[in-house]
Amino acid sequence: MTVDPIRQMSIPDHWQDVARFVADADAARHQMLAAFAAAGTHAELAAAQAEWLGRKSGRVNAFLDAIPHLPADQRRVAGPAANALREAGRARAAERERELAATAAHDAPTLDLTMP
Repeated sequence: MTVDPIRQMSIPDHWQDVARFVADADAARHQMLAAFAAAGTHAELAAAQAEWLGRKSGRVNAFLDAIPHLPADQRRVAGPAANALREAGRARAAERERELAATAAHDAPTLDLTMP
């Protein structure tokens, strides 16, 4: 682990190799999308979003926070990979939210106005 003395942040040493960074980001994307797909309730989806996309401790932030600590030539490759990871997560979470809302609306009991 490399520790940035200014920000007191540690990043994995193997991320100094941009190919490894991109491969890890791709693997994280698959795990994140699977977690969102597995969420069966709004609460489970919110928990998955906090785990992956949370502002302070989300897993995606580890990738985004590592960008400034990479050599300049590698940032051009790692930056778009990290941003694509974040955007894929946001898009899938929003899509899953719509799916859960549609399921909840479909499963909601109907009110029979003909009953006395």
